[in-house]
Amino acid sequence: KGEMDGIAAAQLLKSELQAPVVYLTAHADEDTVSRATLTEPFGYILKPIADANLRSTVQIAIYKHEMERRLRISEAWLSTTLRSIGDAIIATDANGDIVFLNAVAERLTGWTAPDAAGRPLMEILGLREEPSGDPAPNPVFDLFPDEARSYTLVSRSGACVPVEAECFENRDDLELLGAIVVLRDIPARTA
Repeated sequence: KGEMDGIAAAQLLKSELQAPVVYLTAHADEDTVSRATLTEPFGYILKPIADANLRSTVQIAIYKHEMERRLRISEAWLSTTLRSIGDAIIATDANGDIVFLNAVAERLTGWTAPDAAGRPLMEILGLREEPSGDPAPNPVFDLFPDEARSYTLVSRSGACVPVEAECFENRDDLELLGAIVVLRDIPARTA
């Protein structure tokens, strides 16, 4: 009863309590299913139901909810670790577009993470060859595995800082996900 329907209640449960939701309903019309899908339910069971169907759907929902909770915890640890590292960390997707900059990378490049997100790596990473000062090629493609090379980094504001760069592939078992560029501020390391 009241102004809130089951879908609105499910959204509230998800956003306020991070509770897994399984819909048990007689409604299978396109509008209802579309609205319910937006709440990212763990299941959608149509009446009439069998006990085994309900039991297995709830068991799977609880399992998936626990896996999502573990993933959120793992992501929080990883994010905190990347933000606290003293080196600049820049991550790209498989297309070479920025997906992450830590605070050190923001300081060195002069770009904030939100402003850099989605931009090509070499638009953000103004590297110059040493000692010539010529624009450097993309280190993701230019450096060998385990190779570190010195460059001059020209920030968004035009400030120049000597850095050492290393690159790493980011991949899972099946595909290349992107690259990680690690920059070490050479003057900061020797100070």
